[in-house]
Amino acid sequence: MRRRERTYDLFWASLNRQSRRAPGPERAGTHACSGRHGQQRPGPLRGPSHFGSDRFTIGLFLVLTIPRQEYPFFKEQARFTNRWRPLREQQLFREDLRDVSNVHQARQVELLAALLKEQAGHLLNYASLAEKVGVSVDSIRRWLAILESLYTVFIIRPWHKNIAKSLLKQPKLFLWDWSLVTDAGSRLENFVASHLLKAVHFWTDTGPGTYDLFYLRDKEKREVDFCIVRDGKPWFLVEVKSSDTSLSKAFSYYHEQLGVPHAFPAVLFLDQVRKNCFSVGKPVVVPLLNLLSQLV
Repeated sequence: MRRRERTYDLFWASLNRQSRRAPGPERAGTHACSGRHGQQRPGPLRGPSHFGSDRFTIGLFLVLTIPRQEYPFFKEQARFTNRWRPLREQQLFREDLRDVSNVHQARQVELLAALLKEQAGHLLNYASLAEKVGVSVDSIRRWLAILESLYTVFIIRPWHKNIAKSLLKQPKLFLWDWSLVTDAGSRLENFVASHLLKAVHFWTDTGPGTYDLFYLRDKEKREVDFCIVRDGKPWFLVEVKSSDTSLSKAFSYYHEQLGVPHAFPAVLFLDQVRKNCFSVGKPVVVPLLNLLSQLV
């Protein structure tokens, strides 16, 4: 146990040192050896890649139904998590924020971060957040970009063939620390979003192609949780469900319209099966743990 604790502490200490030297990809290009090095985004820690273990399945159930008791994974005690989280937030707003930007309104950024915990999985309304925090919309946009660079939040935009139109539409916001989300349904969606985004980063950084993560929504408010795009074309869809195994009309509509090779209604409380999810070329209901374990 002590060895694991020591490994965990060294890991985060290393990440903190790296983040202060290079808080984002934008600084990598200024290196003297630009073009001679590659970038690979590790992302925050997640659970073991072997999702089939009984121990982790139980832990996953707890974190999706009981908030604040499972993150980070190296510690299995709520007491440690309750001590660790305030220290992490203190370092974020009093040290990391100062190191990577010239923002001096740390308390207002902290208020923004608190409000974002209720926004996870929802459409992002910049004007509403600006009114609540008491600053301009431009400040909210700038602070969100900083929080993204510090791996506090990430944003998913709606997919559109026209990239300009996609950028103009409302994005969705998620937290990297999905255990902070209080609503069980939003927490489950946030959990899946973080795993899909880390898979997208891995596939892009290791060279198989250019991948990205979007959601789908049209004027008729037909919506699908996630759309993974490969080299500019939709590759597979994911609809996150707790127990319902039916196909929604919106899901079937987008599958037909986009002609994606794979489409997965991914259900949390569904027994795992020994089958490759990506071997089926039509919409198929899959256990959520099966899908996540086969991403990378």
